[in-house]
Amino acid sequence: LEPIFRSIFRFLDSIFDSGLPNEEVPPGTTPNEEMPPGASPGPDPRWSDCSCSVCTSWQEDEDQLLHVHISIPTAATTPTTKLGMQENVLFIHGFLSSSAIWSDKIFPHLLESTMISSSYRLFALDLLGFGKSPKPRHCLYTMSDHIKAIEASVLRRFQLDKIHLVAHSMGCIIALAL
Repeated sequence: LEPIFRSIFRFLDSIFDSGLPNEEVPPGTTPNEEMPPGASPGPDPRWSDCSCSVCTSWQEDEDQLLHVHISIPTAATTPTTKLGMQENVLFIHGFLSSSAIWSDKIFPHLLESTMISSSYRLFALDLLGFGKSPKPRHCLYTMSDHIKAIEASVLRRFQLDKIHLVAHSMGCIIALAL
């Protein structure tokens, strides 16, 4: 196994030292241009090298709601079902993932079915510290932190008394705790 690990470590070193192997460099640029001494890549490079609000949300100390993607049937898709009669389904992603795994890959297939699209409201959230959700710097990201964030961002916000849970990986552990 040692040769395999050495190979992996060499590959990882090449990524951090010179970008992705065999990466094409756009004309007019040079790979890995060094920053001048004392220059900073931004507020703090620990989350990303850009300064968008998603990547810098950890700098804000105020309470923030989780990002939630919702697919709620409209009157056009629910000719026979009253909107109040729908059941709620909460989708919780796993480690190193986001709500996009559900909203971009799974929801379109579920919504093709008239029965599903008219009977269920689908909620996919980005867990605390993932995707477009806040990444607070003074948070330990404990189970309790995740549960409190889900309760505030989804259950209370959308007044959900009963829900079905669909989860994957780390999301399963959180779903069990809900």
